Amino acid sequence: MKRFWIWFQTEYKRAALRLPAALGRAVILLGLVGMIAFCAQKIRLASADREPVQIGYAAEESPLIRMAVSYVENMEAVKGLCRFVPVAEEEGKALLAEGELAALLVLPENMIEGILSGSNEPAGLYLAENPSPTGLVFEELANAATGMLAVAQAEIYAAHALTEYFHVEPYGLEQMYQELDTFNLGIVTEREQFFRFRQLSETGNTGFAVYYAGAFFTVYLLVAGMFLGGLLKRDGEEMLLLQKRGGISYAAQFLGRSFITAGCLLLLLFVTGFLWLSGGVREAVRISWSLQGMFLVVLAVFCVASWLQLIYLLAESARSAILPAGFAAVFMCYISGCFVPSAILPKVVNRLAAVMPTTYIKAAFTTVFSGSGTAFWKTAAALCLFFGVFWLCSLFAAQFGGSRQRGEREVSAGMERRSVSQVPVGTEHKGGPQENVGCCTDSRTKKGPLLFWILAKRLLWKKTIWICLAGMVLLSVLQYNLEKQSDTVITAAVYTPDTELRELISEYDGLVHFLICSDSEEVKRNVMRGNAECGYVLQEDLQKKILAGDGVWSIEVYEKADSTMTRVVNEVLFERIFYAISTEWFEGYIAEHEMFAGVLQEVGEETLREEAGRQFVRKLSDDSTFSFEKLSISGTVEPAGGRAEAHTAYPTKAAAGAGIVLCGIVGVLEALQDIRKRRFRGKTALFAGIFTVLQPVLCGTAAALFIVGMTGKWSGFGGAAAALLLLAAAVFLVGIGAVRIAHCAMHIMHGKEDSGRIGDLIWRRVKR
Repeated sequence: MKRFWIWFQTEYKRAALRLPAALGRAVILLGLVGMIAFCAQKIRLASADREPVQIGYAAEESPLIRMAVSYVENMEAVKGLCRFVPVAEEEGKALLAEGELAALLVLPENMIEGILSGSNEPAGLYLAENPSPTGLVFEELANAATGMLAVAQAEIYAAHALTEYFHVEPYGLEQMYQELDTFNLGIVTEREQFFRFRQLSETGNTGFAVYYAGAFFTVYLLVAGMFLGGLLKRDGEEMLLLQKRGGISYAAQFLGRSFITAGCLLLLLFVTGFLWLSGGVREAVRISWSLQGMFLVVLAVFCVASWLQLIYLLAESARSAILPAGFAAVFMCYISGCFVPSAILPKVVNRLAAVMPTTYIKAAFTTVFSGSGTAFWKTAAALCLFFGVFWLCSLFAAQFGGSRQRGEREVSAGMERRSVSQVPVGTEHKGGPQENVGCCTDSRTKKGPLLFWILAKRLLWKKTIWICLAGMVLLSVLQYNLEKQSDTVITAAVYTPDTELRELISEYDGLVHFLICSDSEEVKRNVMRGNAECGYVLQEDLQKKILAGDGVWSIEVYEKADSTMTRVVNEVLFERIFYAISTEWFEGYIAEHEMFAGVLQEVGEETLREEAGRQFVRKLSDDSTFSFEKLSISGTVEPAGGRAEAHTAYPTKAAAGAGIVLCGIVGVLEALQDIRKRRFRGKTALFAGIFTVLQPVLCGTAAALFIVGMTGKWSGFGGAAAALLLLAAAVFLVGIGAVRIAHCAMHIMHGKEDSGRIGDLIWRRVKR
């Protein structure tokens, strides 16, 4: 035990020496994030009407259409999501194909006249071949808005049909139309006041604030951990020596380093306190300092420390580990809903999220920012389990790696002897065969193809890079195809004592799926456990209160801590409620209208109401009301209003671009290591740095092109390939700039050292 504590103190001192550099890099990372956020806020304030997600619409110029578009844009569920952009139809299709638009709505000519006359020509809603999550959400909002418009239209058309059916003089139809419009518009325009929100968050943070804060700190923790590569990466011989001579087992070594790494990660988290120097951040995101939340964060930090230790153990060097650690962080954070809300991800992604450590790391930060500890035990158990699994995997890898290294020791020694024979005096260095073979040459080394080939041989020894690139391609293709076979569903829990309304809500088949509950407590349980994005409790006399104009705060809405889709579900649910309320009101309105007084006396109130209901249903189902067709760019026509098709939200282009950037980082770090250890001399060092950066960038670009080609239509491959090639060129140029600066700095520093040696020699001779 005494030996362990002596070794632990040594490891602690080593971490203390490396921690300032890691903290500096973390501050730089936060500075970059802060500048990006600051610039984004300034741009948004300078152009308040700009939104990142754009919906194109093609229509004839008309004041009524402009007013309708302005009304829809200012809907609570729409104004925070997208912005409508007027475009020509062909231009809109081209922008949709390029990904500039999330959807394109093509309104028919003479649309207003068609609505008034009843000859409604369907509008066209164009979505991409693989619609984005935002496109699917907009389609759902369009379905809800069209449903409410269709109800209002069907009542007007049904009123006219009733005058013909009962042979009633239509002397009061114009006034009836106005009264129908007044009633329907009065309910629709005031629908937001019917919802009373009850957030399941003790801190008072909104669902968006909790979601983005939890996602940011999850990604930050994984990325900041890569700054500790020098501490995490240990040579197998060092660990074997500690075990054999120091008496410290592999298990104790990994456990001790996990504690030290976790402590460093906690300090890196404390660096984020600089964000709270801004008063706006403190007001937008409040922190719950509960013991449960703090304990979960500590467990999350230990889980990340154990995970990073495993990654760096399996890699040949700390530089090579950047690629698997970076891509694994991006992939796992996507699965856990850190980039796209889990509510609009395909079902298969949410099932995979249950076995991802990032899901529970994000849940730990969600607890801190919401103050809700409903999933405390589940999250704590999962984090402990993942920590143990990663620790056992590290132990197994060290045991297996130790036996493998003993078998390769003689081969490595022979390779080192052959490489050292080529090293000029004074430039010997330590390293494995992958760092020595063919890379250390004298000043007579040829430049150009020969040097490129020598460095390529060194790259071939980097097994981690090749395995990671292959895994990146396979995982991307597999994830894309899995998502194509899965549906996307936003689940909402609902309780209503009204039997007819309950059946009407349960029959809805779309992106939103309503989970009918037996009481209000079941609604709360489903929301708190994360089984539903949000929950609704409808009062027993809801319809009567709304019809009487006393419907304020009639629908209780329960949001989970990090809910982001509640406003969208509100629109869909209200479309169902509006259908039930407006239908009931229309039947009573017809029975009480003076124009049908004679019919009422002749056939009776019940018969008149039944006929009014039949005419309404017939007009609603005979395609005489306004509707739209869902189309794809290829021309496929599908009926709108049904369940959303299977799609993939996996960002293949972003994943491919991340692979290029990570490969570029690996190349730059390798080139900087060459310069620092002076493995090359003169101009050869600069050429070697250029080739060292170029080779992994080329490999990453090839993998990125393969990903895009295997996960999309080859017809759009050209644009994606051009964008990836431009990114690769930018990464390469930035890498070369960094290498050039480091080369010049090292040259200046060595020049000063040589000048110092000459000065000392002259001074000694003068003294003699």
